[in-house]
This record gives sequence, C-alpha cells and structure tokens, in this order.
Amino acid sequence: MISFSINFEMVFVIHKQSNQIIFYRKNESFPLNVKLLEKVQNMIQNNQIQKGSSLNEIKQFELENKNGIIWTGKFTLIVLILNQNPSSMEKEMLHTYGIRLESRFSSELQNLYSTFLGNIDIFLQDLPTRPNLKKITDEIFHIDFTYPYTVNLNEDIKPISNIDNEILAFATKKVQEQKYVYLHQIISFFEKNHPLLKLQIQESIYSLINIGFLKKIRKK
Repeated sequence: MISFSINFEMVFVIHKQSNQIIFYRKNESFPLNVKLLEKVQNMIQNNQIQKGSSLNEIKQFELENKNGIIWTGKFTLIVLILNQNPSSMEKEMLHTYGIRLESRFSSELQNLYSTFLGNIDIFLQDLPTRPNLKKITDEIFHIDFTYPYTVNLNEDIKPISNIDNEILAFATKKVQEQKYVYLHQIISFFEKNHPLLKLQIQESIYSLINIGFLKKIRKK
C-alpha cells in the first residue's frame, strides 16, 4: 500500500443529481490541482469522459499524462486520479470506497438538495455509529502514507538490515535538507538504485514506520 502514495493524486466525489463536487481528498505531498479537478468534472458533464452505464461499473480514462478511473453509483460518480496505469488493487479500492460511501451516506446523498439544503458539511460530521467521510477516505486510500515524515532514531532499537540503514541515512539527509521527507522520495530513490528489491524496500519502509524510526508529521 505504500507504493500507492507514489501513484495516487486525488479522489473526488461528484453528486450525480447536481454534477457538483461534494468532496475531495488529495495526495498530501503535492499541491491541489484545481484546474485538473474542474476539467475532469466538466468533461464528465459534457460526456467527453465516458462513465459507466450500470451501477458499480468502473471506466478508465487518460488526461494530461494522468490516468483516471470512474466508479458509477446510484447517487454519485467517484473519480480516482493516478500518475500511472491503475492496477486491479486500485480499482478494488475505488469499488470498496464507492459501496461504503453510498451505503453509509445514502440518506444524505438522496436528500442533499432538499432536506439538507445542499450543505456538504454533513459528510464531515462524526456520528456515534459512523465516522465522517474524510476518515473513511483516509482509511481506504491510506492517505497517511502521503504525509511528510521525519526520522526518529531510538538508541535502544537497531535497524535489522543494510537496506534499513540505507533508508534511514537517506531519510535523515532529506530531513536535514528540507525538514521532512516524503515516502515517495524514499521509494523513488531506492527503486531506481535497487530495481530488483522493490518489495523489500517497501517492506523495510513499512517496518521502519511501525517501529517508529519514520514518524509522520501532521500538517496544521
């Protein structure tokens, strides 16, 4: 799932009745691309991007060197923008997200412009029996892996492998240069230098996060 942080750019939800974007979540390591967001919305509205004709159908498209997939639901269209061709994993993530969204917010989606007067803040409200949409999105799309990280060395615990030590040395250098490091910077650097060790590199990064050597920095 860590590799998803390289490929993922944003996910957003379009309300079918109004064609309005009611929610979006982006990769925290990149700025929001508002022009791309609006362009995709307009192209869907004008049928320049094909959407599914049946419920739960997923369609794929390309635009401005980006790849996108669209899930069609009863009340929404959900768009996932990626920097590489979507894999079966990413399609499954989008499908899971769509089903969960429409199941948990069916009343709000159906009555958004009547009972709820178009107030999209209702999707960000926590209920005792249901987390808000941001929390659901962050969980399914692993947004935590797109945040900046810092290095937090613990003298009582030593990294196990040479790869662990190399990753920490690279991350430490980046933190010294820019006060943080993004996981996609680590992955890109080491996959370029160790192309046969992609899975091992990702497993090492995940292990270093779990141990606490790599610690997420929450943006204010």
